[in-house]
Amino acid sequence: MDLTAEEDALGDWPRRLLHVPTLTSYEWQPGNTYNGMRSPTYNVITYTWGRYRLGEQERLDVHAVPIIIDGGHWDIPRIDPDHFTAEEFEKAIRMAGTFTSPPTPVPVEFLWLDVACIDQRDGEPRSAAEIGRQGVIFRGACKVFVWLTSLDRPRLDETLKGAYGKNSADDPDPSQIYHMISLFSDPWFSSLWTLQEACLRGEGALLLSRDGSLIAQPSAISSEFTDYFEFGWLCYISTRWHYNCKEVLFYEAEPNVEVYQEFIDVLADKGLYHIYTRNELAMYEAAQRRVTLRPEDRIYGIQQIFGFRVGKSALSTPPDRDFTIEELEDQFGEQMLLHYPVLSQFHCFTQYVPAAKRWRFRKESRMLPISLMGTTRTSVTSNVSNGSCSFWVDYSVSGKKPVVWKGLITSLRAIKRAWDHLLSEDVFLKLDPPMKSLGDGRQDGMINILLDRVEELASIHESNDDIMAETYLQLEELYPNQGLKILFLGPPHSRDLNMMAGLLLTKGSDLDWVRLGICHWSVPYWTELECTAMASLSGQGDIWKQSQGMFGYLS
Repeated sequence: MDLTAEEDALGDWPRRLLHVPTLTSYEWQPGNTYNGMRSPTYNVITYTWGRYRLGEQERLDVHAVPIIIDGGHWDIPRIDPDHFTAEEFEKAIRMAGTFTSPPTPVPVEFLWLDVACIDQRDGEPRSAAEIGRQGVIFRGACKVFVWLTSLDRPRLDETLKGAYGKNSADDPDPSQIYHMISLFSDPWFSSLWTLQEACLRGEGALLLSRDGSLIAQPSAISSEFTDYFEFGWLCYISTRWHYNCKEVLFYEAEPNVEVYQEFIDVLADKGLYHIYTRNELAMYEAAQRRVTLRPEDRIYGIQQIFGFRVGKSALSTPPDRDFTIEELEDQFGEQMLLHYPVLSQFHCFTQYVPAAKRWRFRKESRMLPISLMGTTRTSVTSNVSNGSCSFWVDYSVSGKKPVVWKGLITSLRAIKRAWDHLLSEDVFLKLDPPMKSLGDGRQDGMINILLDRVEELASIHESNDDIMAETYLQLEELYPNQGLKILFLGPPHSRDLNMMAGLLLTKGSDLDWVRLGICHWSVPYWTELECTAMASLSGQGDIWKQSQGMFGYLS
């Protein structure tokens, strides 16, 4: 089976689509036809079911939705009816698969549904390949539906309309916050796969209750066309409430502090803020807190947000090849280095990680609490800068494969002299990045150093001293003779050159270089700063020298 040739022919079309009127799954045919219909419009439904799948001998009285797989040989999974029944599933399928959007409705008869369009048998190469095409499948859909299976229509209606009637500029009422927290307890918000699907096409996705009903917005009752509640609106209102809750907790003596804090924590755990701002790196962090049946799904279930295809989903992978989660994380990390060099390092380690493994984002990482969004809500990966450095894995050597960097480097002492020209601002040093960073753009000053919590810096972390002058002296004592270097990463955001970032490195024993943290600083083009200092802050001038080194190994 030549998967590459097959996908060249497919283009952006799915391998299968479900014909909803007949509940029959049809395979793609040349000319982009399904059951004789050329280039049909199709919708997509995103829902969660894997952890509720019944075993072969469980609940034999429960049947599956009667979907026919034309030319296929797999069974539709049977699902625990406490999660949803076959009848409820069919209602949701028929609603999502035939919905049209006024004022120019397009007839829809097809639906992309995972259990009907991806072979559910283990070890199928085409199934793994189709998992690697979720991006094009979701982007090609006319409409996307989010099915919240724990929420019946009255409960979902009450929660959404209650939030809709509340001015988002006001402080949210604690009772409404409780309702929203309850809504977020639906299993859809804890599934790993739905996190990716929401990021791919969550903006205009319509919300479905358990019985497959849409919820109309109050303003739509008297309008010519009905407007239904969308997932993007839910993220928006939640984000506004998040800011309001933080302000209330900061400025006011609030008796309901627990519920405000719980809402902030829930929003971070579910990744809703990251979906709204389209901060993909934060989505990768949020994925670590999502539920999945298999460890390797933590990569397979998030890779398409970045456009990656690793492990079994890569077309070049032999069909009998299996991958550990460590191998998949290394492949994912390598792709980040190659395609998003600055973004790949925009995190700190909050727990000890061996020096050779600090080259990539890990479960011990937390993203930096700054905004990569610029002024518009476009995808972070579409705006992120390619940076002024490059990273790669050297496969030319035998044995362990070194991870190499190349770029401009200077001493911490030299860049600090440039920083000292920003006398109106303090230099802030953060020993512990926030455990649940929202990346909401809040930062402490024009210059920030964020140290990894690693063994080499244990004495500094134990002192827990945030005073830059004293901590800088401690760093100088630990690493004398200009032993601390800054690798110039460049601007994190391609449209905002007012901030630069650098990787904090020191010489290693087994490695050429060891990562110790990351720093970022403002470049105040709006001020009359001394020319040499301005050049240094921008990655120019005599303090920067071209260099290359190794700072880790592929596992």
